[in-house]
Amino acid sequence: MPNLLPPAGPQRTLALAQLSNSVGDGAYYVTSALYFTHVVGLPPTRIGLGLTVAWAVGSVVGVPLGRVADRRGPRGTAVLLALATGAAVASFLAVRDFLPFLAAACLYATAQSGLAAARQALLAGLVAKEERTGALAHCSRR
Repeated sequence: MPNLLPPAGPQRTLALAQLSNSVGDGAYYVTSALYFTHVVGLPPTRIGLGLTVAWAVGSVVGVPLGRVADRRGPRGTAVLLALATGAAVASFLAVRDFLPFLAAACLYATAQSGLAAARQALLAGLVAKEERTGALAHCSRR
């Protein structure tokens, strides 16, 4: 039976950070469609379009944010992107129309994509090369 938890130290800390992020993502994904349709009043087609555009933007912008993490350091970059993710989620409370929704969704997707890249760089700097595959397996479970 495989270990459910990685060894104590950086690997466990990163896995717990990923778990926390995954729980938050899950809560967002489950509740956002209901919130934006029933509370904000956006049509489901607009929500789908906005999320599609946002994740396309996030996928493209995530690459340069990964380079920033390589140049400026993954720890600080990851912290800033985690804070940006939180700010994006908080900004959804002010959304009342499609364009603000699109802007907030783009910020969220961009921060999440960059955070994933920064987390990979952080793992590479903290975990020995021979232990990375196992650490990635623990951090990638969703």
